[in-house]
Amino acid sequence: MASKTKPKSTKKAPKQRKEPFGRPTKYDSKYCQMLIEYCDKVPYSEVDVLTTDKRSGKVYVNKELRAVEFPTLEKFAHDIGVNTDTLVEWSSAKYPDDYADEKLRGKLKHPNFSAAYRRAKQLQKHILVTNGLMGLYNSNFAKFVATNSTDMHDRQEIDHTTKGESMNNPYADLTTEQLRRLAEEQDGADAPDQA
Repeated sequence: MASKTKPKSTKKAPKQRKEPFGRPTKYDSKYCQMLIEYCDKVPYSEVDVLTTDKRSGKVYVNKELRAVEFPTLEKFAHDIGVNTDTLVEWSSAKYPDDYADEKLRGKLKHPNFSAAYRRAKQLQKHILVTNGLMGLYNSNFAKFVATNSTDMHDRQEIDHTTKGESMNNPYADLTTEQLRRLAEEQDGADAPDQA
């Protein structure tokens, strides 16, 4: 009696990733609220400053506005024992396309932290703009931080002219049909000779 056994297939089924590789993450969901609380500050405070009149010797109390310490992501990362790059990774990390749970494939691993990170960036921008407009920051420093820490950038206007004169476009007055003929002629001129 011959045994009926199936020959073994040499093809292996593709493996699905169950767990990420590498060292375990230090991520904790409590960091979401901690990050927002760290960045959610009143931009400035009013403080009493004592000044003495040199002539009369009288002491006066003057009110002065002071900017709060700007909440940087670098300081927050340091406080929780990670690098700034780790915060960026937590805010944007997605499950791989070959992840075992199909529902999670391509989705954010930490969507709540991603939202908290975006909110923290908004809060930073609010503090920076408010204190910059009130003159509580050095203008050059405020511009530097705004350009490097927020989505704000210098607007650059590029003059597409030559010495203030408009650039001449030799094709500006041609019809679509004339432009097609020129393109066909150019294509024919670029084709290699076939002999």
